[in-house]
Amino acid sequence: MTHTVRAVLVVAIGVALFHSEFVLAENWFDSETRTCDFESPARFALPFPRKNTTTGGQVFSVPKSNLNQILAVPNGAVETSSDLSSADILRFKVAVESLKAAPQAESAALSTIGQITDFSGVFGLASKGLEAWLSSKIEAKTASVDRLIDFVTVGGQSGYQVAFRSTPVGFNPLILVLTYYQVQVGAEPRPRRWLMATCLLPLEVVLSEVTTTASGPNANNKRLTRQADGTWRQWDITDGKYDFRRYVYLEQDQAFAYFQDADDPASKTRIHLYGGPMQRNKGNSWNSLYLTTESK
Repeated sequence: MTHTVRAVLVVAIGVALFHSEFVLAENWFDSETRTCDFESPARFALPFPRKNTTTGGQVFSVPKSNLNQILAVPNGAVETSSDLSSADILRFKVAVESLKAAPQAESAALSTIGQITDFSGVFGLASKGLEAWLSSKIEAKTASVDRLIDFVTVGGQSGYQVAFRSTPVGFNPLILVLTYYQVQVGAEPRPRRWLMATCLLPLEVVLSEVTTTASGPNANNKRLTRQADGTWRQWDITDGKYDFRRYVYLEQDQAFAYFQDADDPASKTRIHLYGGPMQRNKGNSWNSLYLTTESK
């Protein structure tokens, strides 16, 4: 593994709308039709929850704190693996064996030979192009139950790779998630690995806190935090108290999250998802309140 980051991904998602005038608008991914390219019936749990779109697609809902971990890595990817207990191995073996008489018996997993070190080409792939890309990068080939079952044994590990890069204007943000089973065989130079799910899906960024980061003694920075009831409150860092503004989250496009002022529905605020500005709009133009932000 060229760059392994062990991370516990904790997902906490709260969505609430409280007043009839606060109507959830359309997210950029609502019309997406992408689904996972490959999913074995015996796969392990994916690291992030998925939501279905009204057009038959799927989207990963990912906390921004987890995205920050990925973006902090030079190649924009993290990988984690863990030993399976004897009980886990038994459950996995039973799941794989149950496929012997099923139609999926001939496509139980994707066996791999190589290792991905460059993820730069994956984010521009068309829908259903991931398997072909993996075949060209790591020689991923369909493996039948019979080719996998003998390697499900004590010493096996489950793991996943996640890759993401914030995209330039005009491109849709996609996140790559690969889950796998692997086991070391003798003195072979690297473990044998089977991909149990391969997903390149749209990304919903789940925010919990945003802080403006203007410099200077008169910056008067703000911190917006999501409350237990789903609304957002604004903390005045200079004065050390909540000010009068409350927000309701509306939607997000490829770069911004959009909020509505709880006390003035005509007023909208948007915050860049990747460190850009916090802006307010009460007409046809956006005015920058702060040029840079940090979010999690």
